[in-house]
Amino acid sequence: MKKKKKTSLPAKILNFTGQLILFAVIIMCLPLTVPRLFGFEVYNVVSGSMEPEIPVGSIVIVNEMDSEEIVEGDIIAFYSPSNPEATITHRVLEKDDAMQEFTTKGDANAEKDLAPIPYACLIGRVDFYMPYVGNIYAQFVSDSGKLVVIGIVIFAVVLQIISLYLPTGKKKSVPSEKEKKEDTKEEI
Repeated sequence: MKKKKKTSLPAKILNFTGQLILFAVIIMCLPLTVPRLFGFEVYNVVSGSMEPEIPVGSIVIVNEMDSEEIVEGDIIAFYSPSNPEATITHRVLEKDDAMQEFTTKGDANAEKDLAPIPYACLIGRVDFYMPYVGNIYAQFVSDSGKLVVIGIVIFAVVLQIISLYLPTGKKKSVPSEKEKKEDTKEEI
């Protein structure tokens, strides 16, 4: 039976710290990745048009669906008809099946949106949102944020590798008088 190698306290601390850092990075990435595994889209809220319901810096989890499933009062995400690069999250005030368009409004806005939203611009319904997680999301998806996350992961792995090479913490035993005499006999 193999004896388990004793680990020194500094090695244990480094190993634990490395694991804790990796665990924290994984936990911080979960809200951004898990919904996508189940077919949802994740968007960062950058304007206050839906406050106080959805604060700036939140992420919204959008369930892609057809316009037939949307009802008045739903919060939807859609591509701006005037700028298809922009994603907007507003509440549906009216649904006009004949014209195939929604009338929407941000909760914090005094007036409804100027132009109706064609069904073709619909991404889906907001099923869930997480306040302030969008601030982390924005950092993670930026180029500098990705570099920071990679650096943190490398740092955590290095801590764990260092912990493997630290001394075990075993103290050298002092030889007894008998062992000293035997060693001296062998030298002669």
